[in-house]
Amino acid sequence: MQASLLFVLVTLSPASALQLKKNAGPDGGGEEFAYVTMWLKKDLVPLPKFADVMTAEEELELEQANPSEKKNRAARLSVQVSEESMESDLPKGGSRRYGPSFVFDMDGKLRKAGSTKPLLVVTNDPAMIDAPELKDHPMIKIVEMGEGKNVDFVQTNVKLLARNRVHLHKLAIFSMTEYKKMIYMDLDTQVNKNIDHIFTDERFSTRDGKQVWGIVNDFSCGHHGTRYRSDFFNSAVMLFEPKKETAKDMMKFAEGKRFWGDQALIQAYYTHNKDEKGKMIKDPELRKKARIFPTKMADFMNCNENTEPLEIEHHR
Repeated sequence: MQASLLFVLVTLSPASALQLKKNAGPDGGGEEFAYVTMWLKKDLVPLPKFADVMTAEEELELEQANPSEKKNRAARLSVQVSEESMESDLPKGGSRRYGPSFVFDMDGKLRKAGSTKPLLVVTNDPAMIDAPELKDHPMIKIVEMGEGKNVDFVQTNVKLLARNRVHLHKLAIFSMTEYKKMIYMDLDTQVNKNIDHIFTDERFSTRDGKQVWGIVNDFSCGHHGTRYRSDFFNSAVMLFEPKKETAKDMMKFAEGKRFWGDQALIQAYYTHNKDEKGKMIKDPELRKKARIFPTKMADFMNCNENTEPLEIEHHR
């Protein structure tokens, strides 16, 4: 994708509004909250819709500016190798083996834990859209992604790592305003307990869209609690309040910049507190913030040192 490609704002089509209206927030008279995940078939994503990729020189430059991310990537690979050598619900082959079965497993675990909130699945995969298993999962709501569908692909002249270039489309969820609050979960996330309480827990305020929650981005498990430094934010589990203006501002903020992937972009956006003139925003009510869940509640699977399982855990 060339840098000159036009920015396209993520939008929900009228068809989406009709499809999801019955599950909408207070104005729609239905559900206020929902879980959301994403499954995209890369070979069905139009090439121009992929994010641009950094050159080797640009990657090195970014790595030198963010040394903790290099350490984190090495730890992530080590964890994956270790995990695949022992018993695990995840198949070998990493994300290449993901698919609709992961979605149904996620929904099954949500229901087993007692969740009463729907699971939205943003997808472009016909196998997911037309899956016969959907009849056995009435709480799953399909949100088709693509031109003229429920949500469009995200497009802006941002550069990402080659392996993360499709991750830009995760930002589409920030435009899904049919719900007041949403919890996003990667496909390799496992729910062990009912986490519906997070939506209404006063500890996890989203401050009218100005605050987002994720898990600590530390595969090396060296955080000993929560920490905020460098690349601290991981979007594998994320509580947020969708807003049209947030989606628009986030894409504008990303223009012409380089990030490892979506979570680095999200962290940068929610920690950038300067006005259009470059002056620091001092009003605490107006300042954005990225925060992380307590690690005793949500963390990487291999980092849990407690005898009790985490409420929600990220595998890879």
